[in-house]
Amino acid sequence: MSILSDLKDEVESYPHEFLDIEIVEVAPATGSAINKDEPVTFKFQVTNRGALDVENVSFLIEGLNGTQVKEGNGAGAAWGTEYTTTPGYFPRLPAHQPNDPVLSNGSPYTFRPRSTSTAAQDLVRVSVAGWDTDLDHILMSHSRADDQAGATHQAVVHPK
Repeated sequence: MSILSDLKDEVESYPHEFLDIEIVEVAPATGSAINKDEPVTFKFQVTNRGALDVENVSFLIEGLNGTQVKEGNGAGAAWGTEYTTTPGYFPRLPAHQPNDPVLSNGSPYTFRPRSTSTAAQDLVRVSVAGWDTDLDHILMSHSRADDQAGATHQAVVHPK
């Protein structure tokens, strides 16, 4: 394979290799139990462990197992089965931030399960819908001093 093919493959796999997405701040409308047809708010956070800055990222928010999601995080947003945030939702996820997650912006998102279950089931999923990057971080931040890249001069030193 060529370096360009390898680079393409690495960029394509970057989100699932280096971005950790977590659904957080899950809050049912009443109490602590999630009930059928009741809205549940949530946010999500993303951590970038890799060497690329992630720019203009958008996310797909999907209701699973019959769950509906609001198509946006505004009060008047319609219910649907999935919603994609706009590109640039997170303006930038900086490289090498394994302990510094970025929390979703603005009001929480909302889902509502449309059926009951006797065992825990997946209700909502957040995944990367699109993103951009460049090689600036790798080419600028990883170019540094290298004492192995040097030269010495050797000679016999004679008396005067």
